[in-house]
Amino acid sequence: ISLSKSKIIWDRIGGTLIKSLLLALAVLLFLSRYLAKQIIQPLENLQRATVSGTKCTVLGPVREINQLADTFNRAQSQLKEDLTRERDLMRAVAHELKTPAAVLRSYAEGLQEDIAPDKREAYLRVLMEEADRTGKLVEDLLELTRIDSGKTPLRMEEVDLKELLAQVFGRYERILAQKDGTLFLLLDVFTFPCDRRRMEQAADNLASNAARFCARGGTVTVHLRREGEGAAFTVDNDGPNIPAEAMERIFEPFYRGDWARDRESGGSGLGLALVKRILALHGGGCTVQNRKNGVLFTVELPKHG
Repeated sequence: ISLSKSKIIWDRIGGTLIKSLLLALAVLLFLSRYLAKQIIQPLENLQRATVSGTKCTVLGPVREINQLADTFNRAQSQLKEDLTRERDLMRAVAHELKTPAAVLRSYAEGLQEDIAPDKREAYLRVLMEEADRTGKLVEDLLELTRIDSGKTPLRMEEVDLKELLAQVFGRYERILAQKDGTLFLLLDVFTFPCDRRRMEQAADNLASNAARFCARGGTVTVHLRREGEGAAFTVDNDGPNIPAEAMERIFEPFYRGDWARDRESGGSGLGLALVKRILALHGGGCTVQNRKNGVLFTVELPKHG
């Protein structure tokens, strides 16, 4: 092959290579711009949603970015729920504290005005009761906050539940007697690893609730029984049924239906919420159901160990 022919062939090959290279660069540039748009646009949407606090709805073809947007949307939804729950809780706290504050001020003003000596003792008794009620409310609220924040170390020990329930419910026999009521304890021997103080608190809230709502001349029956390797205890009290619309909300903080709003029987509205959370910390749970002329709470405890 002559040098001139070789030069022509190499020129043609070189030209083809250059054209191919330029075409490849053009295709690469187009693809890079297209892919960059497909990646950057969803990220920009996500950034705008983050700033505005709205839901990210425009997704792209990149699965990982879509997953990131989905995670963001779920986190934002959870945050909104938490903020709503916190606002509701603060409104409920303000409402609950408003009444005892007004009562305390009213009776304190009565004492300041130097009321008749025969009324002073009654006024002081009311002030003490309201102070105790407010203190219990604050104490329960702090406990609920600690549990919800996850900062609740449990001091586990083997606890004789028969002895604990007998002691706790025994405190309310006198209150029941004032209503001509009766307490029945049907308790099997059962030990359970738990935080004794908190388990006692849960039992006391159930006992207080049963005593408050027990009908005059009625009974409160507590039954502790083994169930396989675990156990359950029920608290059954004669009294008014819980309305159907309240059943799903009765364990919510500060929830009290119209049937339980008077100050003598309404409690603080935190007792059953604490019961539910304390039992959950121990792997257990609590349910409620109506029966004829009464209410039955059932506490399920997991298997031993």
